[in-house]
Amino acid sequence: MEREGYVSIWLGNFADDDALMEYAGEDGYDKDGNEAPSRFTADFFGGKIWAFDPDFWEREVVGSSSDIAELVSLFSYGDTFDVENIKLDRMYNAVILVYDYEYEPSENPPSVPVEFIAAVTYKNLDL
Repeated sequence: MEREGYVSIWLGNFADDDALMEYAGEDGYDKDGNEAPSRFTADFFGGKIWAFDPDFWEREVVGSSSDIAELVSLFSYGDTFDVENIKLDRMYNAVILVYDYEYEPSENPPSVPVEFIAAVTYKNLDL
């Protein structure tokens, strides 16, 4: 659900940015005018296109790490994310962030290339 001051974090592993964008591209419509959600949207938001504000998300392949603070540090406001109590048990190289959204999963869907890690508070330094 939309919630100002929260960022929802997904981590995964992809060969490169093109592979990540193939999975988590922009939602839209196909040539016939039918809704065409990204695979990410289908996996985590039930296929509802624009389930969150498309102007407030970032995704990128970054250096491989098992330190969440390191993984998010390159992103907008990443150094303000409340992640000090999150411990990762494996390496990741890709990050998907949805700002001003508190994702509340029942569980991670099976066989998807990213894992929902947490929704944490952050500080928007532009305000």
